[in-house]
Amino acid sequence: MRWLLRFFAHDAATAESAPHLTEALDQAWRREALRNARLVNYGRALVATLFFALHVVLGAVLHDEAWRGSLRDAALYWIAALLLLGAYRRRESLGRVGGWIVAVLDVPMVFLIQSGSLATSTSERAVAAFSVGLFLFLVLLAAQTLRASSIWWTALAGCAAEVALQWSVQDSTGGMISSVFLLLAGAALCDFARHRRLALVRQVVTENARRERLGRYLSPAVARFVEQESGALGAGKSFEVTVLFSDLRDFTAMSEAQPSETIVAWLNEYHAIMVETIFRHGGTLDKYTGDGVMAYFGAPVAQEDHAIRAVNCAVEMYANLAKVNERRAARGEAPLRMGIGIHSGPAVIGDIGAPNRREYTAIGDTVNLASRIESLTKIHGEHILVSEETRRRNGAAHRFKDAPPLPVKGKSKPVATFAPLA
Repeated sequence: MRWLLRFFAHDAATAESAPHLTEALDQAWRREALRNARLVNYGRALVATLFFALHVVLGAVLHDEAWRGSLRDAALYWIAALLLLGAYRRRESLGRVGGWIVAVLDVPMVFLIQSGSLATSTSERAVAAFSVGLFLFLVLLAAQTLRASSIWWTALAGCAAEVALQWSVQDSTGGMISSVFLLLAGAALCDFARHRRLALVRQVVTENARRERLGRYLSPAVARFVEQESGALGAGKSFEVTVLFSDLRDFTAMSEAQPSETIVAWLNEYHAIMVETIFRHGGTLDKYTGDGVMAYFGAPVAQEDHAIRAVNCAVEMYANLAKVNERRAARGEAPLRMGIGIHSGPAVIGDIGAPNRREYTAIGDTVNLASRIESLTKIHGEHILVSEETRRRNGAAHRFKDAPPLPVKGKSKPVATFAPLA
């Protein structure tokens, strides 16, 4: 069991490197970045409006010289923010450069506003120290674009602007170094948070892909059991299993005159009830074979009674087909006919195929013979046929009637088969 869980964990991990999943993640990340760019533009417009209003109240109304000196620059920043918001609403693709705009617009405008305040302020160093918080806020704003380059260019621009302000007021070297350290540390934390956010998104996507794959192949009970296990992965493992093949008879001829939508609807209805039946008996879905199904019992969770489970499942599948046909008859559609072949024996189960197109499947002579036995149902006129090995493993659980041995491809001797009695 450990190797199987590691297979799915490996599948989830390598999914990030699969081109289609990587592309999907990148597209989702770009969409999220564009949505955040919208918030950045609205946030800039809001902050610039409040900042300008504060300058108007404190500078023009209350005649605070420190705020009056930078009123013109605050008005320019407010107008630029509104123009930029209007341009973004007309063309959202501008969001791709939203982070750069913080570095080339917001940082210089804040620098001009604070420089204007210095000229009239009675406490120049207080204004310069306050500017660190403003530049740090802009770093946080740039981080919302989810681009590392935006974060770091804004931080570097903020460092240069802050050092220039502190130099103009003859601040100490230690003060300048502290401001630069604070801005770079803030940028590092923002970049780390961005990286962790991306890692979380990838983890959620790949975990959902892993669980979806578990649910595709395994019954819910088996899937929960597998999720609780941990351990090492093997390239494949041999199991004693019972393989079941089902196939609709003459379905191709039935569907020749039907539109594709009707054929798909028929198959979906049929597959839904058959797979549900397989899962109910603890089977694992291997694949859909056109209008048929391949499943096996006894893996990935070992089941001592896998042969009995398979025959029970086949009997119930045939009974459920009668229910499907009742619904079809009510719609005026022809009944479906099905053949099921079952064989027990060893099979290798694992991750098989090209690196980006692998399939969790069973291979081996047991699988091949089960498929051949299914084809014999047409010749014998039986709905369900099992091999001698499957009959032996059923013991007294079921009664069978003999079918004449017939040659099958890949076997030197005729194969004896048996039909379960109701």
